[in-house]
Amino acid sequence: MQRVLSRVAAGLIGALTLLVAAPGSASALGGTPVTIDCGDGFPISATVSLGRLTKLQAILQDLVTYPSGTSCSLTQGTADPNGSTGMYAFGAGHYGASGCFFNFSFKGAYDRQGNLHGFQRVHGLESNPQDCGEAYFVADVTCLAVSGNQAEVRGVISEGDDGFGNGHDLDGQTGITDGQDSLQGTPDMVDEAYLPFGAQTACQAPGEFAAFEFAIDGHVEASSTGS
Repeated sequence: MQRVLSRVAAGLIGALTLLVAAPGSASALGGTPVTIDCGDGFPISATVSLGRLTKLQAILQDLVTYPSGTSCSLTQGTADPNGSTGMYAFGAGHYGASGCFFNFSFKGAYDRQGNLHGFQRVHGLESNPQDCGEAYFVADVTCLAVSGNQAEVRGVISEGDDGFGNGHDLDGQTGITDGQDSLQGTPDMVDEAYLPFGAQTACQAPGEFAAFEFAIDGHVEASSTGS
């Protein structure tokens, strides 16, 4: 198994805002109906608490601050009748160390028919040194798992490169992102990797990695109930 992007620098620390949740019903007490639209035809609709709304707004700001090829909008006060109502994961941010930095975004959501849609995008910065280069991958989302404070998404990489200048094409392999909402006062965690083709439907939470490797300066929220 090979961890993508991460092995270029040990102890990777960065800035990320990540939300993972399963939205509650429209009758949730004190909830605000929202729709998150990333222009892919499959918006996320949820009724969220004030705290979760604040995190969603922070993710949208991260998409602007740390561009990765994704643009999303958030509408308050109404839920898109065509939007997803099941478990979802949504995140964006930036991480790096030792001169190697990466921006990323991802979304995974089930539609009302139970079909999963989403994307993963990871992009190395142009300023990265040659040993990590402009490593990147673009993938869809073929599975999603959320349990307690952890979540995992996987998908098939449609284009990508490991960034080491050896022409290692990642097309067709499995892109994976794990996230953990840590206890208050301790850093949230994230791991990203690429695995061989065939692993793209094996999501699990807790995720692929026995222990998270990367502390993040940001937020992770994980919920399988939406409460």
